[in-house]
Amino acid sequence: MLIGCTFVSETLVMLLIDRLPPLSQWQEALLDSTILSIFIFPVAYLLVFRPLKTQLNKQIDADEKLRIAAVAFESQEPIVITDAETTIIKVNKAFSESTGYTKQDVIGVKAKILRSGLHDEAFYKAMWESVLGNGFWQGEIWDRRKNGEIYPKWLSITAVKGIDGRVTHYVGIHTDITERKRREEEIKQLSDSELNKAKLEAERANQAKSEFLSNMSHELRTPMNAVLGFAQLLELEDLNEDQHDNVQEILTAGHHLMHLINEILDLSKIESGKTEIKPEKLELEAIMQSCISLVQPLTLKNQIKIINKIENRTIFADALQLKQILLNLMSNAIKYNKVGGSVILSSEISNQKTVKIKVADTGNGLSQLQLSKLFQPFERLNAQSSIEGTGIGLCISKKLIENMNGSIGVSSTLGEGCCFWIEVPLD
Repeated sequence: MLIGCTFVSETLVMLLIDRLPPLSQWQEALLDSTILSIFIFPVAYLLVFRPLKTQLNKQIDADEKLRIAAVAFESQEPIVITDAETTIIKVNKAFSESTGYTKQDVIGVKAKILRSGLHDEAFYKAMWESVLGNGFWQGEIWDRRKNGEIYPKWLSITAVKGIDGRVTHYVGIHTDITERKRREEEIKQLSDSELNKAKLEAERANQAKSEFLSNMSHELRTPMNAVLGFAQLLELEDLNEDQHDNVQEILTAGHHLMHLINEILDLSKIESGKTEIKPEKLELEAIMQSCISLVQPLTLKNQIKIINKIENRTIFADALQLKQILLNLMSNAIKYNKVGGSVILSSEISNQKTVKIKVADTGNGLSQLQLSKLFQPFERLNAQSSIEGTGIGLCISKKLIENMNGSIGVSSTLGEGCCFWIEVPLD
């Protein structure tokens, strides 16, 4: 291309000369030198000066990159560079200050010299698989200083590849996290200490509450028995209608309060661990029939029908506590049912190890908010209604069934009723 351009230029100049008038000797010499300049300088620029300029620019860029690399290498972070065989070929000043190893100590030595011995081969295998597969690895690692001290650090390893894609070097940069780990341990110890202290205080407070409830319940039962006894004696007297109604009010309220006292006493016994569990082989059908007989009188007021679909199973549970749980669930299903409603009793095998006993009603059901408050002591979901209750029964039932290695739960659709269930071990 350069030759073609020169030929065109030479042709144009010769045509121009042919049109000029005859020149003197000095004019011809001047013209020859001018023509020579036109031809020589472009050729010299293309062949000499431009390549030289390009080379100078590349050298300036390379020098700048080397300067930046040198500054980065002598940063505050410890850096080690190895060859493809993990032999150390260069370390910076920060590396020596952190590890205690001088350049003379480690150059030409395998990077294994830094290992603490706390990590197994599987750890290093996974680390290098990441480096080779992803070109990078970072994580917490424990290494050993020259003085033998084992310390934690956050290490980043980068694989450097050549033009052919093969690894030529590894660059490792680490941060000593000894101080951070020390602070974390102090916080953990402090947290554990505070947690244990809070736990002990909570246990003492719970024990004090249980003892208070137990003592209070015993103290209240004595005068309440006296109130009920004298009310029953008054009932035997010749009373007019108003006096009889008043005595009935005393008896109703007294029995309700006595029931509350007994349940508080039960709860305090359970929470203090004083409830004795005596699991034994039981026939489920017999237990259910006994409970149905006891709650049958409660069905008369609102004409509730009990539908028994229980299949007989041999279970392993405490008979007295199981009855207490079932009576609570069944009496609730009757109390909170609609007039003329039903209580459906059923059972099914669950996981081949337990039997699930279900007590379903056809009442108004419970909302999600109400369901979230179940099994909490003194939480009456229908406190505004005229239905009597203490708000402790379900809480006691939950604790009792869990003491027998069972569980309790509920499902409900608002407006359609509830289905409470318990799971007890099979024999």
